[in-house]
Amino acid sequence: MSVVDDVFKVVSLDAKMSGDLVYLLGETHDELGGSEYFSMTQESNETVPQVNTAKNKKTYIALSLAITKQLVASSIGIGRGGLAVALAKKAIGGQLGLSISLQKLNGNATRNDYALYSESQGRILITVAKENKVVFEKLMKEIPYQQIGTVTKERKLTVSGLEGKEIVNLDLKKITEAYRETFKNY
Repeated sequence: MSVVDDVFKVVSLDAKMSGDLVYLLGETHDELGGSEYFSMTQESNETVPQVNTAKNKKTYIALSLAITKQLVASSIGIGRGGLAVALAKKAIGGQLGLSISLQKLNGNATRNDYALYSESQGRILITVAKENKVVFEKLMKEIPYQQIGTVTKERKLTVSGLEGKEIVNLDLKKITEAYRETFKNY
């Protein structure tokens, strides 16, 4: 959270335009200790997410500069539920599809489910218009980042895993309905 001097420069979480590039800032590690995912699967992992304040601060400063230069179309911090939940929220918010690959993630995630549900701290999922790619990547050169996909017109969330094989292929309508179902009595 921060003070925003110009409300017209606020960046929301929803994907905006098909063709935009999807980036993940930060590193994904096998840090699922205490996560919702592990409580559901009853797996155990003693590695709780570690906070590296110096590294995270560099990431937040770089992102802030990119936002100030109006290079970022959308942004969402990755928290509970990891990358999987952030991707779903981004797709639902913009009612646009996402085509994602986990193959080149920064960090040391060892399994597809760990890569999707890790709660490693300091990560941010953003979209950037293609024409801003070069300038954006120059601003990010001091921090770990990776282009992991694109926003699509096709209303699906697809994810290729660490080995390149498709592991997720979900219809956006079904994702949206499942999300809204949790709020039906409110």
